[in-house]
Amino acid sequence: MKSFNSIQTNLRYIWPYIWRYRKWSALVILFVLLKELSVLGEPLIYRQVILVFESLFALEITHDLAIQKTIFLIIGFVCLQGLVIVSNGLMLHFTNRLDASAMRDGANDFVGKVLNLSFRFHSERKTGKLAKEFARGVNGIEAFLDAFVFNLIPLLIRLTVIFIVYVVIEWRIALVLLVQAIVFCVFTIIASIKMQHRRDTANSFDDEGSRKAMDALMNAEVVKYFHQEQEEIKSFKKTRQVWKDNKQYEWDGWKWVSSGQILINVSSVVILLMIAIPLLISGDMGLANFVLVISYLGYLVGILWDFQHHVRRLQEALTDLTAFFSYFGKENEISDAASAKTLEVKQGLIRFEQVQFAYQGSSGVFEDLSFTVPAGKSVALVGPSGVGKSTIIKMLYRFYEPTGGYITIDGQNINEVTQQSLRQQLSIVPQETALFNETVAYNIAYGTKAVTREQIETAAREAHADELIANLPQGYDTLVGERGVKLSGGEKQRIAIARAFLRDAPILVLDEATSSLDSASEAEIQLALKGLMNGRTTLIIAHRLSTIMSADLIIVLSDGGIVQQGTHEELLEHGGLYQKLWELQAGGYIE
Repeated sequence: MKSFNSIQTNLRYIWPYIWRYRKWSALVILFVLLKELSVLGEPLIYRQVILVFESLFALEITHDLAIQKTIFLIIGFVCLQGLVIVSNGLMLHFTNRLDASAMRDGANDFVGKVLNLSFRFHSERKTGKLAKEFARGVNGIEAFLDAFVFNLIPLLIRLTVIFIVYVVIEWRIALVLLVQAIVFCVFTIIASIKMQHRRDTANSFDDEGSRKAMDALMNAEVVKYFHQEQEEIKSFKKTRQVWKDNKQYEWDGWKWVSSGQILINVSSVVILLMIAIPLLISGDMGLANFVLVISYLGYLVGILWDFQHHVRRLQEALTDLTAFFSYFGKENEISDAASAKTLEVKQGLIRFEQVQFAYQGSSGVFEDLSFTVPAGKSVALVGPSGVGKSTIIKMLYRFYEPTGGYITIDGQNINEVTQQSLRQQLSIVPQETALFNETVAYNIAYGTKAVTREQIETAAREAHADELIANLPQGYDTLVGERGVKLSGGEKQRIAIARAFLRDAPILVLDEATSSLDSASEAEIQLALKGLMNGRTTLIIAHRLSTIMSADLIIVLSDGGIVQQGTHEELLEHGGLYQKLWELQAGGYIE
């Protein structure tokens, strides 16, 4: 029952792709029908040849007439072969296009769906598992469609035609055929269902192995620092061993299924011959019909044997597609309202009004958070680690939504505007700069449309990144490696700052924008950032307090809310948590 439900569920997702390319789908079915009817026409030619020679030997026709009929039948046979070749070629032609288009659309829809899921989903997902499910799911679309095109539809056509012919010749033979087909198919389907659990288990450990491998490879530097190569290899081997055991069990199961199928087919052939041979001997069945029965039996056994292979592929595809399409049913935690408008920023005034927030399954981070970031001014958020500074940024970006209260920009509730228009007005220099394995120029221009090389280079100069880029092997065309592995932390941060210069958004977010820079570089970048911040509403997260001394307002967070706010001088004058942090740090870094 689980497999039938799986077929129904997956067909619901695949059907739109089939319907989208319904002309190709219809042509595929048409040429499958033509091919199968042409193939099934061959034994009828053999039957007619035997009848011609029986008539000749019985002196019912002349020698010349027998030759004429034989030539006519040979021509008919050649035409049938030509029709098989042409219909098979056209079937493959349109099947290839249907498969490729459905796989492309499925991949596009998967990536589109997953990328648009909420930030919480991406923060909790396992990349290796997701990548495996994506690859298997796309291939599963092809396997699912091909199982129908190359076996299930041809099997249905052959069963129908052969059953009708057998009924006309001898009903008992038709009954044997019907029982054989039903027993064979039911046996194969039940066996595949029994082994589905093993494939599910194998897939889960395949996913886990991929996750472990990607974790180790992406953190190869850390692995080497702690000399954990052998431990990581051992852990990976353990998951692959469990995968191997379950996969081998599944494959061994198919070995016994194959033996059972052979037994069913052999038994059916023996029973059929026990019926047909006496009829042939008694004269109740002619030699021509006997040959036709045996020929069709061979055709049926052949496609039933293929049925085992395709059911196995279909079962694998169903398992893979179930995981693949499970993402299509995921609800986006944060969606635009139907009446959402485009955010219009004229000044850039940000207000947090009685904001409450708590992570799932934990106590509240904020209970009644209210503050204002004046238009064109800079506000810094400071406080011990874990007080929610980064959470404030994520709420501003609508990665998370407050559980109470609201956030406005120029009086517009950000929950009532589109996420796209909101984020177009924001630019960020994050603490951990993530870069794509593309060129330096690509990474600087990322998120900004229709920019020239000159604009990219200008942004790099403003970020004081032009010298380091000039020293790279191919300059702006240098590939930075996975997640920017070819660049140092400071170099990556300069690229991020250049990206912010180029984006030129009215609201700027600096999340430890100079944390990876040395003192000399920091002095240069501070000058650059001062120019970038000029006239822009700027929200700053800082651990290094020396970097926010000139902020227009400093907000000190602790215990779920604001405990102090003021300028650097005012906060030092009044004492409290800020002064303690300053003294502990002595111009350095808050631990």
